[in-house]
Amino acid sequence: MIKISNLQKQFGDLQVLNGIDLEIESGEIVSIVGKSGAGKSTLLHIMGTLDTPTKGSVSINDQQVSDLGVKDLARFRNNHIGFIFQFHHLLPEFSAVENVSLPGLIAGKSKSEAKEKAEYLLEFLGLGQRLLHRPSEMSGGEQQRVAIARALINDPDIILADEPTGNLDTATSMDIHELILQLRDSFHRTFVIVTHSRELAGMSDRIITMKDGKLL
Repeated sequence: MIKISNLQKQFGDLQVLNGIDLEIESGEIVSIVGKSGAGKSTLLHIMGTLDTPTKGSVSINDQQVSDLGVKDLARFRNNHIGFIFQFHHLLPEFSAVENVSLPGLIAGKSKSEAKEKAEYLLEFLGLGQRLLHRPSEMSGGEQQRVAIARALINDPDIILADEPTGNLDTATSMDIHELILQLRDSFHRTFVIVTHSRELAGMSDRIITMKDGKLL
């Protein structure tokens, strides 16, 4: 599903990624681990088309993403890639349903269609009683579940997660870990996860270790 070839990234004189080759299969849960500064998040952001490489290529479902213009790339990202971050980035003035619906509306769904799908996902994730709650009215774990529902609203092929449990307590983190496995099995999604959590990495199908911008 994802093929990365000779990926390099420089910021000025700093070489952050140094010739990465990587393939990820459909339905895999892959964890990327390594010390801070190893290049994990940079790799994930380029994989998610949020950043561009200095050299090399990224192919997703046989589409060379570097060949896409700005508008086509934004459309491709919205339709094929879901994102979960350490900090949920929910809009504070919107309810859970409204936060989850937003990417669907951007993708062209009607308001009723997006709302129906958002409610289904939130109920699936155990938030049926929180549909109209704003982020400030929910716990950290509940907010992260809303963010996960938002990532799923457009039925993306790939979910990219950057420290998805890094801001949660141990018990809530374990709940999210189990949820990721359940989502892979229920929705047949591919997960690529940057994490410092040994527990989350241990539940993955494959662990990739990075050091100094390279894969070990």
